[in-house]
Amino acid sequence: LLVHIGGSRAQVMVVGDVDQCIYQWRGAKPEYILSRFDRDFPRPTTYTLSFTFRYGHRLALAANHLISNNSFRDRKLCLARPDNPDTRIYCRQEGDPHPVVNIINSWREKNRSLQEAAVLVRIYAQAVPVELALLEHNIPYQLVGHATVFGCPEIMALLGYLHLCQGSLAKAETPARSLALISAMLTNPHLWLKQDELKTLAGKIRSAPESAADQLHQLADGLESKFLAARMANLATVWYELSRIPASTPADRVLEKVIRKTELYDHYLFSSRPAIAENKIKTCQAFVRFSRRGNLDVNGFLAEIRQLTEASPGCGGNALQITSIHRAKGLEWPLVILPGLEDGALPYRQADDPEGGKDIEDERRLFYVAMTRASEQ
Repeated sequence: LLVHIGGSRAQVMVVGDVDQCIYQWRGAKPEYILSRFDRDFPRPTTYTLSFTFRYGHRLALAANHLISNNSFRDRKLCLARPDNPDTRIYCRQEGDPHPVVNIINSWREKNRSLQEAAVLVRIYAQAVPVELALLEHNIPYQLVGHATVFGCPEIMALLGYLHLCQGSLAKAETPARSLALISAMLTNPHLWLKQDELKTLAGKIRSAPESAADQLHQLADGLESKFLAARMANLATVWYELSRIPASTPADRVLEKVIRKTELYDHYLFSSRPAIAENKIKTCQAFVRFSRRGNLDVNGFLAEIRQLTEASPGCGGNALQITSIHRAKGLEWPLVILPGLEDGALPYRQADDPEGGKDIEDERRLFYVAMTRASEQ
């Protein structure tokens, strides 16, 4: 387009950074900067913008060390201006409680605003443990670009089992929400039914949740695969047992029974890549810890979840922002938190590339963009 518009007379100037080329999935490619411009507009003059006005020497050094491992790039260094902030880099081990709580509390103790901080994730599943930790400690946040924690399939399934225990599976907020919870239950662990079969089964269960176990047993009897039939029958037994547990039982005990009886973690390890399975398991563990926090029974815990669902966790104003690295490009914050820095999650590994070599340069560019959003910490 530029070639046709510019013709042979126009002077064309473009600005770009191959190290921040992270939108390849929608057409942006490093070669446009590295070679295509030279081909379409021969003998251009190149001006290198060598200095950043955002961050200090430590972060500049770390970012340069990272991105210099990419071979498909122009050889440049991004230097920090001498009067830039003295950016600090800290590494925290993720555990219980999640380190984001202490990081944010320390930030607020210095009279700093939550709007000056951001949590950037490679995939939105990495935000779930962070969200639960923030909810547990009443820290306001705003999730940008994705459904919040209670829209996560793993957590929706666990909530569905609690509603089954309470006898409210068909009454959960709205009909659409009830169907979504039941569908999540039927896929966590997955029954390996076809999509239309799952949809039909979810609709039948919603219409008659008191006979859900019988419906699952009947479906199991008609399956040709003995393995799938056994899984279905086992799940039917779990549903029956849960429906007989009093809703006055502590919520965390019910959730632990669900996870144990359905062999949920083994299912994740079997059906997902290691990093994704680990992320799902951590999500469930974080939710169980969250349920244990108030020592609430099933009734009380579901009532609390309803309140949290109805009330926006950020509601504008002074709130911590959680978003993806892709969405953060071009933005900056004094404090940037990068959770889930584990091999397989960041750098992310595709299913057809278990060694992670195919897209490793893309992942380095993503991490480069993520870490260089910070100015102070």
